[in-house]
Amino acid sequence: MHRMCLGCFVFVLVFGSLHWQTAQAQPPDDAAEVQDRAEQPEESPLLIEPKTSEEYFDAAVLMVDLARPKLARLYLQRVMTPAPNEELLLRLRDKHGPAIFLKLANIRELHPLSSRLLDLVNDAFRKQGADENRIDALLADLRGTTQQRAVALIALRNARAVVVPRILHQIGATREAEHRELLLITLTRLGQQIVPPLLGALDSPNADMQAVAIEALGCLKAHEAVPYLWCPAFAPKQPVQIRTAARQSLARILSTSSKKVERVSSYGVAQELHRIALSHYRNDYNWKLQVDGTVALWLWHPEAETVGISAVNPETASLYVGTRFARQAAVLAPDHHDLQSLYVGFVLATDWSKSGWEAPLPTGPGTAHDLALTVGSGVVLQTLAQALEFGRTDTALAALQVLGQTATRHQLGMIGHKSSPIIAALNYDDARVQFAAASTVLQLDPAQTFRGNDRVVAILQRALNDNGSPAALVVHAKTENARVIGDFLDQIGIKPFTASTGKDAFRLAAKRTDIKLIVLDINIVRWGLSQTIANLRADARTAGIPILIYGSESMRVDVAGLLSRHSMMSYVVTSATADGFKTQVELFLNSFRSPVLTPKQRATQRETAAYWFAHIVSSRRNKVFDISPAEKDLFKALNEPALTGNALLAISGIASQQVQSQLSELVVNSNRDVEFRESAAVQLAFHIQRFGLLLGDREVLDIMTSWNEASDPALSTALASVVGSLKPNTKRVSNRLSKFPVLLPPLP
Repeated sequence: MHRMCLGCFVFVLVFGSLHWQTAQAQPPDDAAEVQDRAEQPEESPLLIEPKTSEEYFDAAVLMVDLARPKLARLYLQRVMTPAPNEELLLRLRDKHGPAIFLKLANIRELHPLSSRLLDLVNDAFRKQGADENRIDALLADLRGTTQQRAVALIALRNARAVVVPRILHQIGATREAEHRELLLITLTRLGQQIVPPLLGALDSPNADMQAVAIEALGCLKAHEAVPYLWCPAFAPKQPVQIRTAARQSLARILSTSSKKVERVSSYGVAQELHRIALSHYRNDYNWKLQVDGTVALWLWHPEAETVGISAVNPETASLYVGTRFARQAAVLAPDHHDLQSLYVGFVLATDWSKSGWEAPLPTGPGTAHDLALTVGSGVVLQTLAQALEFGRTDTALAALQVLGQTATRHQLGMIGHKSSPIIAALNYDDARVQFAAASTVLQLDPAQTFRGNDRVVAILQRALNDNGSPAALVVHAKTENARVIGDFLDQIGIKPFTASTGKDAFRLAAKRTDIKLIVLDINIVRWGLSQTIANLRADARTAGIPILIYGSESMRVDVAGLLSRHSMMSYVVTSATADGFKTQVELFLNSFRSPVLTPKQRATQRETAAYWFAHIVSSRRNKVFDISPAEKDLFKALNEPALTGNALLAISGIASQQVQSQLSELVVNSNRDVEFRESAAVQLAFHIQRFGLLLGDREVLDIMTSWNEASDPALSTALASVVGSLKPNTKRVSNRLSKFPVLLPPLP
């Protein structure tokens, strides 16, 4: 208000205040008069109207002091139209201080203008607060006059945690003990808001930096820092200054003496860190999320030699923090294999997270995979067991990959009083893990049957039969109701099958390999709902299939107990429209720990399954793994070029008359590719040699005809091997020998 004289200003202030009080003391005669006054614009008490945005803001503040909210809003509207730039906002903040903007934001009559202005000022100040030059200037003022120090401290505190990286950088750069002490004191006066960046500074390689951060956390009595201080306080290889500072800070935070802190055992600390790490491993930690759902994680940046903030999803944050605590627990209790296994699990999950579900686990020097190779199969077996227990699908997949290279066939048996984690993984509720476990078992090449060996073939069979078209089983006592739900599923790309009883549902789900979802009516019969679910979850063939129970909203509470006892289950409300049902089903299917296989991954898995079937036959492991249940699926695979070779080899190992007959049909079929017929002939000859002649006379005659008519030399040779395997009698042998042309010596 520099254009108003002091006398005018006092007059306006007093007159305006009295006018306001008089207006409040003398009520209007009637409501009509009140309405008239409300509609009339107020007369400004200012002698000279403001002209600039800064003057408009001064006027708005004055009108608030004079209890003239309508005029205050009018002037504030002028400030906000057009939107003020950052330079103006910072100038107003420097002139009036930060409190005035909060005061305006709390006046209801000024909404939403005042709240919007507060947001703009805070955003502008945060941007300015992160400016290194400005922070350095404020830190320099800390060594100035009393007024300069006070102003600088207020500015640093208002800038919040963004100033901490620069303060820490200066702490690491200075060699003056007095300056470092001043910066430490400054940190402690910035409040609890700077605790997260101080925790990030604990990863600094600079011991002095760590000590300053630890001491500052103690001065702030930051209880959330306690887990981060246990290892610095008790790890045997910590520098003395770090260990001393950490114990003193723990004593200050816990309001106890340093002597009591020193009596804490490193084993007890390790168990506490183990407990915290497990909460992160299970993704049970309750992170404070930002508006966009991310976690603001402060990390040490070696290049900048200070901390920086990163926005990550909660699972990534838990992987980072959990790995830290698991590693520290393993350091404090080096003789405990469960702590070592948990740390290996974290690093495997971290590498898996970096590569993503669509890429293979990274291998090579410096990777978690290669680290796990070096620690021995015993540790990794325990890592797998923990992953299965706590639902870490990513870690389980990575551990199985490692165990395929380091475990032995003896580790498929009982380990102590528990079954092998590799065998347990065959029944885990994720198809990826089951397939990885089956592959690991086959890599270990067991020579004898074991508990669960039949699951290996079933898993390979399901993978071989997976053509990317998921099917669902809808169970309802009334066929028409089941058909309606089935139509809904069909509209979202899931082929429906129906069953009328719980018993029929179990039989179909156990038989088919393409069922990816079971939808149960809450009132199903023969078996009832509880018995049906219990049987589905008890059988390894159906244990991993997601289950949806559907019914009315009022009946949801009736199945709350079932939902809490079983995984991969949910409740959907019966909907009259496909869209309503689709939304609920897709939300449920998208909630699982691992995404569905991509077409490329599915093709690779099918090729791998065909390879393992062929490997079982070629390595003569049919007595361990009976592949006869996969006979039909292997014959279907013959129609796909990528699977043909291994499928033919696998089929040749199944001792049945039907296999020999079907192979003979392939051999004599002139419509098939010559190379395919040749391969089929080789496998047919092998089958006859191994299991004897199982063909009928007509089939033998067809083979003989094909041999006589074959024009391709390679096919003729392959068919000749079949003819020879038929064990011709003496007369036929003599006839064939007599027809063979006499070889003449070369002419001169």
